[in-house]
Amino acid sequence: MKRRDFLLRCSAGLAMLAAPRLSLFASDSVAEDDHSFVIVFLRGGVDGLQLVAPASDSFYQDVRLGGLKVLDWGNEAGLLLDNGLGGVGFRFHPLAKELHEFYQEGKLAVLHACGLTNGTRSHFEAMSLIERGLVQNSSAQKGWITRALHELAPKAELPALATSGGLPQSFAGFEPAASITDLKTFSLPDNHDFPRLLRKWYGGNSRMDQTARRTLDTLKLLSDTRLNTDPTAMYPTTWYTTELNQHFQTLAQLIKEGLGVRIAMVDSVGWDTHENQITYFPRLVEGLSTSLAAFYRDLGHHRKKVTILVMSEFGRRLRSNRSHGTDHGYGNMMMVLGDRVRGGQMYGRWPGLSQENLNKGVDLEITTDYRAVLGEILQETLRLKRMDRIFPGFQGAEPLGIFG
Repeated sequence: MKRRDFLLRCSAGLAMLAAPRLSLFASDSVAEDDHSFVIVFLRGGVDGLQLVAPASDSFYQDVRLGGLKVLDWGNEAGLLLDNGLGGVGFRFHPLAKELHEFYQEGKLAVLHACGLTNGTRSHFEAMSLIERGLVQNSSAQKGWITRALHELAPKAELPALATSGGLPQSFAGFEPAASITDLKTFSLPDNHDFPRLLRKWYGGNSRMDQTARRTLDTLKLLSDTRLNTDPTAMYPTTWYTTELNQHFQTLAQLIKEGLGVRIAMVDSVGWDTHENQITYFPRLVEGLSTSLAAFYRDLGHHRKKVTILVMSEFGRRLRSNRSHGTDHGYGNMMMVLGDRVRGGQMYGRWPGLSQENLNKGVDLEITTDYRAVLGEILQETLRLKRMDRIFPGFQGAEPLGIFG
């Protein structure tokens, strides 16, 4: 096997930068805990106005095409959310049944009108800003997760994890971060001499050499742990959930093994629905709802120490377009799931959808900075205090009250 082939196979290129047995960032500066913060990032800009719809709003019902809105009445009505915002009757998309059940059980909190306060419609720019914990471009290159982990200083074997086959920009600058998509294929050929030969090959000080050695360290760690890769919950079997299921199963197994996963990111792709949203969106919603529920069940008793955030880089416009889809917008929903969450409620401030309340007359206005949500979760679950060190230029916000 060639050197480059080894790295491509084990780390999706050079993205997999794994931690050895003892973290290089061990410190007593922050009290150690084993809570895990999982971000489920809906890449492409989810239509939060159809996933969590202001169904009783007449402006919403008037301007959205049939099939691109959630109904407030009849047999095809959405799933009603108690304790809505601003006197509006919000409803989940009809296929978000598991999300609705979590909400009713008091485990899921829903926020709306959240996002980047500068309102970009560029996927690249929005994701880059969010990954770096910013609202305006600056010279800051490290990711917000990297800053959080440096503050946390975890004494963990696998503190930072992505499951998408590469490391998102939010992990930039944190070398012990790992990217592992499938534990069943994350291995070397069955040859006892092969690891020794690879270490000899990569004995230098270049970044490629260091990456290879960290990859080997993580492979040994997982091999020594003797992971059980069989899930303890039934995941959906529909073809459009295969990739997301694999990501969730991998993360669940690593959390259950007690390897110290503190912050993890799972990507869900395909939410850029400019065209034929009536066909694609229901599949995406059902896939997210059923797969996330299976992941939560798979965690077993470990779910008591896991908090999950569902977010996207931006939302979609209020008015649907001529291609039976929706175009890039601003404000969007966010969801927080966990046993510590004060669920069964919606949080934030609803700005309304009348023409004078829309941003530039077309978009849901943003009333909650996305960093306020991230910050509250980091404070409550990982016990981090200095949000200005994690989100440059952010002076904090009044607590939303998501946690009891």
